[in-house]
Amino acid sequence: MKDRTRTTEGIKTVPGTELERSSASTAVEKRPGRLLVEYFGDLGPVTRHLDMVPVRTMVTAMGTISKVGILGDDVNPRAIVCLTGSDGESAQCTVDTEHYLDLFDYLVEGTFVVLRGTVRRPLSTMPALIDVMVIRSADEICAQAGRVVSA
Repeated sequence: MKDRTRTTEGIKTVPGTELERSSASTAVEKRPGRLLVEYFGDLGPVTRHLDMVPVRTMVTAMGTISKVGILGDDVNPRAIVCLTGSDGESAQCTVDTEHYLDLFDYLVEGTFVVLRGTVRRPLSTMPALIDVMVIRSADEICAQAGRVVSA
C-alpha cells in the first residue's frame, strides 16, 4: 500500500496560496444580465433579475453607469451603456438614435441613474438587454421626492 501522508521533497509551498485558492473558489462570479429590475407582472409589482424577465416587458432599473460606448455617426448616433447595480450585477443597455439626443446628458460614466426600457434578447444564448427609453439622475428623482441619496 502506498504511503499518502509523506511529503514530496521537490515541492515547495508558498505562503498565502492556499488562502487565495479557497477565496477564489468561493467568490461569486458576476454576470451581465443579472441586474435587479422592477416591472408590473400579472399580480402587481415584481422585482427579478433581468435574465428572468420576459421579452418586451417594460422594466425599471437603478444603478451606476460604469461604461459608455458611442456608436454610429453624427447623423445616426447610438450608445451602449453598462449599468451596474449596488450588488455588482450588471446589464447592457442600448440607446437608439431616436432617444440618443434626449438622453445624451445622462450618458456619463459614474452617474447614478434610474432608467426605463423594454427587455430584448438578440440571441437565446446572450444575456438580456434593455432598450432604453428614459434615463433620469437618481439624485434628481430623490430630490424631487424630498430625499437625498448618494451612490
